[in-house]
Amino acid sequence: MQFAKGDIVCEKYKVLFPIKDARNAESYRVLDEDGSLCFLKLFNPRVIQPSERNADGELKELAMARLINHPGIPQLKSSGQTAINGQEFPFGIFEFVPGETMQDMRRRELAIEPATVKEWVTQLARALAHMHHMPEGICHNQVDLTNVMLDSRQGGRGEAMLIDLGHAHSGALKSGAEQEWRGHNPYFLAPECFDGQFSTASDVFALGAIYYQLVFGMPPWNLGMSAYQASHSDLKDQLASARTKPLAFPNLGKDFMPEEKDVLVIRKALHPQREHRFADAGELLSALVGEGSINASDVAPITKESLPNSGPVGFDAIAGMDELKNALLNEVLGPLRKPDKYRAYGLSIPNGMLLYGPPGCGKTFISERFAEEAGLEFKKIVPSDLASIYVHGSQEKIGQLFSEARQLAPCILFFDELDALLPKRDGSGVNPGAAGEVNEFLAQMNNASEAGVFIMGATNRPHLIDAAVMRTGRLDKKIYVGPPDYAARKAMFILHLSNRPTDETIDFDELAHQTDRRVSSDIKFLVDEASRAALQRDVVISQSILLSAIEGATPSVSLEEINRYEAMKTSMNTDAEGGVHGRPSIGFQFGNQSTES
Repeated sequence: MQFAKGDIVCEKYKVLFPIKDARNAESYRVLDEDGSLCFLKLFNPRVIQPSERNADGELKELAMARLINHPGIPQLKSSGQTAINGQEFPFGIFEFVPGETMQDMRRRELAIEPATVKEWVTQLARALAHMHHMPEGICHNQVDLTNVMLDSRQGGRGEAMLIDLGHAHSGALKSGAEQEWRGHNPYFLAPECFDGQFSTASDVFALGAIYYQLVFGMPPWNLGMSAYQASHSDLKDQLASARTKPLAFPNLGKDFMPEEKDVLVIRKALHPQREHRFADAGELLSALVGEGSINASDVAPITKESLPNSGPVGFDAIAGMDELKNALLNEVLGPLRKPDKYRAYGLSIPNGMLLYGPPGCGKTFISERFAEEAGLEFKKIVPSDLASIYVHGSQEKIGQLFSEARQLAPCILFFDELDALLPKRDGSGVNPGAAGEVNEFLAQMNNASEAGVFIMGATNRPHLIDAAVMRTGRLDKKIYVGPPDYAARKAMFILHLSNRPTDETIDFDELAHQTDRRVSSDIKFLVDEASRAALQRDVVISQSILLSAIEGATPSVSLEEINRYEAMKTSMNTDAEGGVHGRPSIGFQFGNQSTES
């Protein structure tokens, strides 16, 4: 950084502290002569290209900023040059906007009400419309979560302001080399931008991507965390391929699902073909405030499976399990959806949660439904994903995994077979390499939720996990997931047989009665076995065929094992005084009645 705290720039501006050091510019918080806070952007003359200056030799970014006068864009107060070590450095002094970037807010709050998101997008659309409709027709070209400030001066959740004109240009269309997109977040780039084509319509696409990501918790046409390591050319090709498929709209429930008319706005803004998008932010703004109409046939395609009424997702797909759902809703999603309310009581999101119990009881299924309910990026990790033949190779993979998760936050990291990843370090046969991997895990897990990374783990052997993992600040919550009860087993038979050829003799109550102590994966296996038997005989599935399948299959988890897990649950819930917390066991339950025998 060229300046330090207390330095005076051009005898007018006192540096309070540096903010950011980038290749092309540095930024600082400063005080002007009147004692007002300002934002100083100092440009690096060594990387300024001739094309970045106008005919008068002034930086185009500063010249464009001087022309813009809109409350949704920080005002350029003054500009000039300052000599440093004999070289002239251009700089601009901008209105200071207190608050945080939308990216920082998003990492902290995983769920935001659609009405709030729509208000922010409308504010950004007004700012962009002002730029697009100026005589020069200025395009921003880098509209993403990092270039939106939430102005805290306005109170409430803040007002969205568009910042940083570093990639802006004048004119309706800018054509350039392909490498121009490489400094951008690709999820906010319209397809034509990868060929160097930037326009008002590509700004609209970026704003649509912000709308989608804030509502649904992930970018449109999300490639997942694995794509983050891809080269620029591979990432471009992967994203182009993904965008040939319909855009999905997960069902977030009535409280967090945008209205149908707003879904149409998002779909049109994100249309892969530029001619089918809103031409500029003015058209988008009219649609947002209800002044313009949208032809549903002229929007991005959407599949039946992704429609809001396509079937149960999230917690609606989990039968019963009220304690678990309440714990996740009140202790995890609650602080994310209503952070101010929870902060008033000194409460925040837990760092992580462990699901444990017999195999086949749906621990992975529960974690996936939680990700749907929260609308978050979900990454499942099994032990083989982190294996390496190199010394310290696994530790490096662990660090890289958490680093990517923090950059793509908010997200869920789900670790299956956690006991294999984090074995006890008590000297009982654990090799030094494994102990180092556990140490790396522990360091990365510490307060991960503060960076927007929620950790979930599943195990059949919780007694083999290192004790340090279980402390607060790592895996705060431990939930026992047991076999499904009578009513849940009945519902599972109904579900698995719903789309198969059956006769009218099937008695679901008897099927549930005959499968006491069977886990959920057993139910699916029994239905499959009965289906194979019926197919071989070329008949429909009958009650007798199903009962034969039940009689011929041994439960995958014995009664002795289940009793051992129940005892383990009691041990894990025992408090420091030796008492037992009154927490009921968790299993798939339907309704309030049970006929378990």
